[in-house]
Amino acid sequence: NSILYSKITLKYIPTMSYMVPFGSLLSPIIYDIVGPVLRGIMFLNKKEKHNIVHVLHHLNSPILPLISNFDVIKKVTTIHHIPEYLDPDYEKIVKNFLVMFLGNVGNSTIKSIIYRAYTSDLGSKFLMFQNHDVFTFRLALRYSDAFIAVSSQTASDLRRLFYDEIKSKKIYISFHGSIDFCRKISYNSLLNRKNSEKFIIGYVGAHEFRKGILILPVLASYMKKFGLTSERIRIEVWGKGPLSNMLYYLVKKLNVYDLIKIMGSFPRNDVIKIYKNFDIQIFPTLLEGFGLPIIEAGSLGIPSLVLKIAKIPREVREVAIEASDLEDLVRKIIDFMENRDLLYEAKMKALTQSCKFTWQNTALTTLSAYRDLLGE
Repeated sequence: NSILYSKITLKYIPTMSYMVPFGSLLSPIIYDIVGPVLRGIMFLNKKEKHNIVHVLHHLNSPILPLISNFDVIKKVTTIHHIPEYLDPDYEKIVKNFLVMFLGNVGNSTIKSIIYRAYTSDLGSKFLMFQNHDVFTFRLALRYSDAFIAVSSQTASDLRRLFYDEIKSKKIYISFHGSIDFCRKISYNSLLNRKNSEKFIIGYVGAHEFRKGILILPVLASYMKKFGLTSERIRIEVWGKGPLSNMLYYLVKKLNVYDLIKIMGSFPRNDVIKIYKNFDIQIFPTLLEGFGLPIIEAGSLGIPSLVLKIAKIPREVREVAIEASDLEDLVRKIIDFMENRDLLYEAKMKALTQSCKFTWQNTALTTLSAYRDLLGE
């Protein structure tokens, strides 16, 4: 908004180009350490005057120590989530998840694999990523003058869990926005069928532990017990991550490759096309700092099913539909398949609630935080 904030000029310092694949052992070193440090050196060499440095994710916090002696510069970091290894609530959620999850797995070998995946040492690569996540988060806590949290839950957890470290620092809240598509949606088009008459359940997100991704093959297996076949329904899984290979393995071992289609990486350029192909989204996450896929899908009239045990911010949970266990998930899916009025009501709720989140509001609340930090 050039009228209200004419005195503020934003300059983005670009990230490094794609030198190594994301998810490789080198990626955190290149993108989150070498990259921010080089950008910090470039920043220090420039003669331009900067009042605020905004680190957009705690993983990029290695730039902060380089400018810590510049008292005139205010340093702010956006906190998207508390690393699950530092959140005591996460361990309790995982225990409840495993009780709910493993109770529906009859194969003892598969049950053992899933249990070890959530409770055992996952190897040096995972340990490196975990330590890196915690290290950069601690750097952000130490060297930032203020924080922008993406939800009230994240702001509350930040203050509650790390009070002694940040008690004198300000925390602002700036929600993410939804896809700028809300005004283009026709309410009458919400129930128009696609070319395929199959009921499509979608998942969008990383293939990692806190996302609950391994529940999907078990869910598909459970669907078969209720008579749901590939002629009527399909689960489309988008994204990649450390659990991708295990996901493939479980799909094969549980013999549900006819119900689950693993689509690969999620191309942001096709976000609208992908979401609009879903009838509903399943988002079985255990812990979220915000939950952007719920809002993005909702802004296109796609309701999301989430787990009741999950820790999701209140603002976003209001957009979703809770399920207490696997059986409840399947029954809700069947209800949506067979009751068009119920599905329409869920789509209307998702659309109405999600469209309250806009990137314009994100920009305005972020700029308001800048002004407050500068004492304007």
